[in-house]
Amino acid sequence: MQKIKQLELPLGLYESGNATVSQDNLAIYITPNPRDLHKASLFLLKEISEKLIRNDSAIHPHTLALNLIQTTASRKIFFDLDIDFTINDHQKAIEKFKADISDCINADCLIFIKTNGGLHCLINLPNIEKEFQKTWHQKVSQLTCNEYEVTMNGDNVLPIVGCIQEIDFSPYFLD
Repeated sequence: MQKIKQLELPLGLYESGNATVSQDNLAIYITPNPRDLHKASLFLLKEISEKLIRNDSAIHPHTLALNLIQTTASRKIFFDLDIDFTINDHQKAIEKFKADISDCINADCLIFIKTNGGLHCLINLPNIEKEFQKTWHQKVSQLTCNEYEVTMNGDNVLPIVGCIQEIDFSPYFLD
């Protein structure tokens, strides 16, 4: 939490160019799976070398490095589902989603994080029971209804529980 607090700015001080960015547009996100810095550095060397060979003068090593660190997972522990609610009654949408996903995968491998407009469902991959291991992905990909929409992101970013998302909402764990 101390690392997160180091990033904190007083209200109204975050800018993009010369414009102040509204608190409604700010949140802090993480990736749920660990990153592999060694593999990312190898990809960085490869990408810079390829750009040099092509005489590409638009080389931005710092940007490339940050992007590769963010996208290079060391192992996939969690699979992230991003669920956006299409109705105003969030509790009804949560109950519908939990009932629907219970037909696809064992409930004890699921972690739910309530967000401002929906929720994230983290699937703890090592805890998927054998009977669901070969079918869960296809079944979840077919989940659709009037209450919510599911986006299967895999290793997506998600808001940090306890931090602010928009001006008056803090993501939290659901039981």
